[in-house]
Amino acid sequence: MKICNVCGHEYLDSYESCPFCARNISEDRGSNEPDIKDHYDNRHRKIHYKLIAGVLGSPLLLIVLYLLFQLFFVTTTAEPATDTAVREACYYTEDLIETSAEVVYATDGTIVTQLDQLVPSSFEALPVCPSGGIYSMDNSDPEFPRVTCSIHGSRDKPVE
Repeated sequence: MKICNVCGHEYLDSYESCPFCARNISEDRGSNEPDIKDHYDNRHRKIHYKLIAGVLGSPLLLIVLYLLFQLFFVTTTAEPATDTAVREACYYTEDLIETSAEVVYATDGTIVTQLDQLVPSSFEALPVCPSGGIYSMDNSDPEFPRVTCSIHGSRDKPVE
């Protein structure tokens, strides 16, 4: 029986090279001396793998990562993002109403004075603010009417 200097497996004398690593160690080095560097590297790779697998597999690490995620990402961004999203949804609805009034004026020449005039032609139902505000229209310039929400105001003049 021969012992491979690279992988450490035993193999039959009838083989010229190790069938496990498919190399002829004696031909590579030119001698029968053991390859200490390869043995040292393989041993330390196994130790490092066990260390990494042990740390990453520990329940304590998973709990700490979960708590850090909760602390930094969930609690700090929940409220401002929700308020901003509702405000932007309201402004988007205002933009839709303004665009619809502009289209009605451009096509028919009709000045939209009340939001109810847009219901049959532009909307199936009158749009509402996500926070429950009431939309009002300023049509002093019929080409570019301005819609304002009672809670959020408009993009130009937001209510703080």
